[in-house]
Amino acid sequence: MKFALMLSAAAIVLTGCADRESPEDVAKAQANMAANEATAIRAATVAADEAVTVAGDWSGDEGSAAYGPADGEPLFSASCDATQREIVFSRAVAVAGESVDMKVGTGAEIKVVEANVVTEPLPMVSGRLSVSDPVVRAIAQSDDNVTVQIGDGEIMIAPAGAPLRQVIENCG
Repeated sequence: MKFALMLSAAAIVLTGCADRESPEDVAKAQANMAANEATAIRAATVAADEAVTVAGDWSGDEGSAAYGPADGEPLFSASCDATQREIVFSRAVAVAGESVDMKVGTGAEIKVVEANVVTEPLPMVSGRLSVSDPVVRAIAQSDDNVTVQIGDGEIMIAPAGAPLRQVIENCG
């Protein structure tokens, strides 16, 4: 009887081990966390000459919000992909290549996402984050400015806005 109990306990322990992540997955996750933390620290300590506060206003509807000058094209936008439960962040900027890092966030909550480069009809870079991502939630709940950086380019700063919050809150 004791042997059967010990055998059952060993089987339970071994079953629990089978569900653990591989060392490679853990290392990759730790590297991503370190990169995001470093980016957040850098963004929190950005010198005024490295960032550009863009004058403009938020506009939008239930599914998308855009920020930019009233008489021009949006410089930054966020839209809801309800089927994927993701927010698509887009920054109007021309860059070379097919993909580039996009850093988006508010305050110390910054996330690095791989973004796609689009050249037509207007040049832009678009990246996606889950609506449940902590950075997206922080943007929805914060009155802090929203920051966007493409690659190592200048950091664009836009004020928080009700249309942006509405898109996030209503997505999915």
